[in-house]
Amino acid sequence: TYSNVKLEFTQIPRFKWYEAQGYGAINTIYYTITNNEAGTIKPSYFTVVIEGYSPNDRPPTTVPVPKNTVEIAAGKKVQYAIDKTSSGKSLSIAYAAAKTDPANVKVTLELFDENKKSIAKAEQEFNLKG
Repeated sequence: TYSNVKLEFTQIPRFKWYEAQGYGAINTIYYTITNNEAGTIKPSYFTVVIEGYSPNDRPPTTVPVPKNTVEIAAGKKVQYAIDKTSSGKSLSIAYAAAKTDPANVKVTLELFDENKKSIAKAEQEFNLKG
């Protein structure tokens, strides 16, 4: 188990809001991982869940970790950003005013290892309305 790894949002995600259409899209998520475990951790991917969307509506968005995050030594901290999907396309996680309040959207970011074991989780509310 991982009990000493901290995952945080470093800043507000980069997003675009389309007022006329009533929806927006997250394009970049900035994160910090602090490894306070006794040994090296090997993160594999993140999942991103947007408040208002149940797993039945839309499964969590899965994003591979960048190269500088695949191995984090004990006591180390990594700050970086995710902006690409596993297929290499630009990240675009949509959210609609009909599903969630764009001025107060809870975004859940969870980090997993290659065995699908949760390493750490961060939840924060953001104003994602342009």
